Amino acid sequence: MRPDRADDLQRALAAATEPWDWKLPDEDETAHEVDHGLFELRGWLRDPDPRPENLDEHDPYAQGLRAEGPLPGHAFRRQTHAHPDQDGVRLLAADQTVLAQWTQWSDGDPDDSRAGRTTNGSRVHVTRDALLKYLSTTGYSLIVEVQIGRRRNRTAARHDDRRSWLYLIHADGRATVR
Repeated sequence: MRPDRADDLQRALAAATEPWDWKLPDEDETAHEVDHGLFELRGWLRDPDPRPENLDEHDPYAQGLRAEGPLPGHAFRRQTHAHPDQDGVRLLAADQTVLAQWTQWSDGDPDDSRAGRTTNGSRVHVTRDALLKYLSTTGYSLIVEVQIGRRRNRTAARHDDRRSWLYLIHADGRATVR
């Protein structure tokens, strides 16, 4: 997003009456992008296209884990000369240094209420240097949403059981949270 209006957009999103009425877009997800006057919001993560159904999706021991997940998209890859590794979970520089990595975890089946407490989730990690260089080169700031949810079982899931924070990262390394 453009840095001259990034703080305003972060405040507007954080102040939404119903935070589930909006979403940060994936790269090229035009339905959720904003391009209105001085406000511009573009996605930068690319979630891989769903693959055809395979046996792993029916594996009860996989506990909902995916083979691939979101990573910075084409614009970041072009600017940093990054390429995905063979597993599709890391972006590597020309010298094979890891610039970005997607990780996930699940210590129990979230659909099995008898299992007791479980944790599951995912995250995208991008090196600070690569991220700040990308932001500086493109002239944008980055807004990141962090969600943490807690539920007793699948049927008890409610929107108000989740918490969401919006972090705004500028090219100079400054960050604010709302």
